[in-house]
Amino acid sequence: VAENCTIRSNGNGSGAILSYEALDTISHCTITVDPNSYPVNQDAMRFEYGNGGHVIINNQMTMGGLNPTSHRDALQTTGYGSPQNYQTIIANNFIRINAPGSLENQGLFFADFENGDANRFLIYNNIIVMNVKETNDPIIIQGNKYGKSGNSLSLRAYNNTLVMSNSSTSLAFFAGNIDTFIVKNNIVVADSGIHFVYGAYNGDFNNITYKDLDYNLFYVRGGIGISKMYSNTWYSFGQWRALGYDIH
Repeated sequence: VAENCTIRSNGNGSGAILSYEALDTISHCTITVDPNSYPVNQDAMRFEYGNGGHVIINNQMTMGGLNPTSHRDALQTTGYGSPQNYQTIIANNFIRINAPGSLENQGLFFADFENGDANRFLIYNNIIVMNVKETNDPIIIQGNKYGKSGNSLSLRAYNNTLVMSNSSTSLAFFAGNIDTFIVKNNIVVADSGIHFVYGAYNGDFNNITYKDLDYNLFYVRGGIGISKMYSNTWYSFGQWRALGYDIH
């Protein structure tokens, strides 16, 4: 358990790394990655391998950077999961990425479940503010990049506020190769338009077994436009709602 701690990186590395861990808690901590020009991985948090099941709650993460090619995510997983399919909880955090020249920055990036193992991700009451140049996706679950079973993976996102700056190349929620995808009661603000609200990653959106997407509020400058994408299938917001999603 890490509580009430202050973690600061000059950018030549990540802030907090949990490696081969399970069932850890990080709460009420301040994690800062200072503005820098280092061309290296510099996530605020990084979970490498291990069984997962962590609780990340009531933290503040602030990230800055000048190098456009740096890998800079608020939280990324790699090689993560277990046969026990623990639940990972990320709640009540304030996350701000201020790197207006950067090209690839994600908020919460759950990826590389390379052993076919899984976790259930419960994401609620977070505020994620992203000021980057492009491709700033606040919440992503990649499923399994190696083609192994991802049927136990799930993402449930409730009551989050996502603020996206240059969002014309970005997606708010990006998912694929998972069993359950629930997005409800979230607020998405995209000040410069949006590429797609939803995207399918590593697989057809329609192959996600259980989907419940509703009661979300979207503000997109210039109109919501396209709401969902898989390959070359694009839907207007009206067509998307006709499919039974985001009706309310």
